[in-house]
Amino acid sequence: MNSYVLTQVVAISSSFWLSGEIFTYSWGAVPAVLVATPTSQHLAATQWAAFYHKGHSLGPPFAILGAGSFIWLAMKSHSLLYWGAAILNIGIVPWTLLFMLQTNSSIFEVANMKDSSETPVHDETQLAPLLNRWASLNTIRSFFPFAGGVLGLLAALR
Repeated sequence: MNSYVLTQVVAISSSFWLSGEIFTYSWGAVPAVLVATPTSQHLAATQWAAFYHKGHSLGPPFAILGAGSFIWLAMKSHSLLYWGAAILNIGIVPWTLLFMLQTNSSIFEVANMKDSSETPVHDETQLAPLLNRWASLNTIRSFFPFAGGVLGLLAALR
């Protein structure tokens, strides 16, 4: 297998893996965390924070790997599809900063309470809607690397 084909495999598979990893937090982790919200808002937010930190440690390396590989492929092939794939992979960063940061901060505020009786700036009863909002925004975010993987696959099949 030559380096060009290997880079195609790495770029496309890392994009699809990243998309699945992001999607799993929305449709696997958040529903599990929501089970704890009636019992303890603090516990639920702390569980979400643990999932978030795990995803934050896994996601960026795969986004960089996919985008970097697509950039290399774009420079070698002059394919706009590879450039689009690279941009979509990194698109999770501005999406997160522009649309998710406030929700993240609100959930972290509940998670960082010193004890469960402490009331954060935002009322604790808002945690379930915050988690659902985060899951929706995160689901949308999962489509960025998925679309990047599709563009990369289309470019590879040309």
